[in-house]
Amino acid sequence: MSTDDILDFMAKLIEGRKPQTKRILFSHLIAFFNFMRNIFDCDFKNPCDSPMLRKLFRPKANVHWDNIEKETVDEIIFRTNNLRHRLMLELMARGGMRVGEVLKLTPADILDWKLILNDTKNGMMSGSAKAASDSRGASVAPDFVAIPSDLLRWLYEQYVKGVKA
Repeated sequence: MSTDDILDFMAKLIEGRKPQTKRILFSHLIAFFNFMRNIFDCDFKNPCDSPMLRKLFRPKANVHWDNIEKETVDEIIFRTNNLRHRLMLELMARGGMRVGEVLKLTPADILDWKLILNDTKNGMMSGSAKAASDSRGASVAPDFVAIPSDLLRWLYEQYVKGVKA
């Protein structure tokens, strides 16, 4: 069995498939031939062991994101002059919220010293403190965000009391 035979076989097998599926199928094929070599014939050369095939089906490079130190994040937040932008940065940094979740917040979401998310990225709807239900009719608890009490107190005083006044 030659490298060209493997390439023809893989071309038929992976037609119309996603790149990750192609890499997984190639990995399974390598594992199969390695298994055959280990069990039956030690002199058997794996036909998938060619530089051309390895390059063709190589894994995608992982993107590594560097973490920013807490002091740097604090400095960015405290140097922000716009109160709205500062609040958004605080909620994202301290509460781990996404930009879209912060932008969807309303004063009604501050309830009993809790911050309730209306529409989260995981698809759960939690527009009130009552449990919602998913597509199967099962009960789904609302999503809450844990943020520092001083930030939550400031939010409550600025927006909830300000709206009622």
